[in-house]
Amino acid sequence: MNMRSYGRALKECVKEHDWEESPDALRRLVGRFDLSPLVTLAEYHGVLNFLYLSVRGLEGADPAFVGELERHYKYHIGHHLRALADLASLGDVLDGHEIPWITFKGPVLAEVVYPRSDLRTYSDLDVLIPRALFGRAIELLERNSCRLIDTNWNFIRDERLSQLHMVLRLGTVADAHWHLLNSGKARDALRISTDEILERSRTVALDGRPVRTLDSVD
Repeated sequence: MNMRSYGRALKECVKEHDWEESPDALRRLVGRFDLSPLVTLAEYHGVLNFLYLSVRGLEGADPAFVGELERHYKYHIGHHLRALADLASLGDVLDGHEIPWITFKGPVLAEVVYPRSDLRTYSDLDVLIPRALFGRAIELLERNSCRLIDTNWNFIRDERLSQLHMVLRLGTVADAHWHLLNSGKARDALRISTDEILERSRTVALDGRPVRTLDSVD
């Protein structure tokens, strides 16, 4: 079986369907071909949870294959819950000192854009803070059990980077931005106003908690 055929099967897994049933393209593979290459493909494309939900009830599938996907799935569910808790703690710190902020990508896409919160996987949190208050925000977070990862200040200065990486209370990595474009050269080429983005931001619910995020156009 060539990789194109595996690709077609994976494509069926990421289409919206009844997640209690396996797509026909997968059922046709069982007992005829090794399904393990699908894990490599799904991991490359960031759709492991799609694949797991599509194969968990697949009759005749190798239990080891399904078990590997289940481990990935449970890890990402745990990561998502931890990220939501870390985001809530970060928000409590910044809100308590009246520092405006928004979050984007990560759990926002998982909870708001995707039809199910357990479909999309992600690695970190992203928050955007006004430049004028950025230093104050970083200091407050460090005082509240968050750890700054970046230490190469010469590189950050020379490249005029607009984000710092932090480890939050429960271990989630957060990218704290004062601008959406990290590179100074990119900011020179594209005029994007952080203040205008913050003004246009909207409120969404993440696990029942209201947070601000990019408006639908941004």
